[in-house]
Amino acid sequence: MGQASETNGQISPDGKWVAYASNETGDWEVYVTTFPNPVGKWQVSRGGGTEPRWRGDGKEIFYIGPKGALTAVEVSTEATFSTGAASPLFQVRGRAPISSADLFTYDVAPDGKRFLVNRYVKPDHAQPLTVVLNAATETSP
Repeated sequence: MGQASETNGQISPDGKWVAYASNETGDWEVYVTTFPNPVGKWQVSRGGGTEPRWRGDGKEIFYIGPKGALTAVEVSTEATFSTGAASPLFQVRGRAPISSADLFTYDVAPDGKRFLVNRYVKPDHAQPLTVVLNAATETSP
């Protein structure tokens, strides 16, 4: 594989760490490194991960895991970085990105207990589309 892509960088609440997604192994995974000078790298997700977000106190990272599961991992940033076991929280049916600046399908409240998810909702039926061709514009005398 050539150059890896990195995306979704999120600086920790204390400003000392950055979580990001990278495809350096061929699959997207979530990593953490020190900030602003990257020294060391720790893998947070296993088996896939994108869109990392920090809990407000920096003690947990959330990400979209395999098969669209919003996942939580407890982290410790004392002395060095370490992670606990990943816990899938719920399934996210995110919508497709609208632009290259549309990087996140969710956000998390600072307490890590509430989530705002931009979901794709399939309508019961498609609205009809009306196209008017050669419409004359009215002009005033």
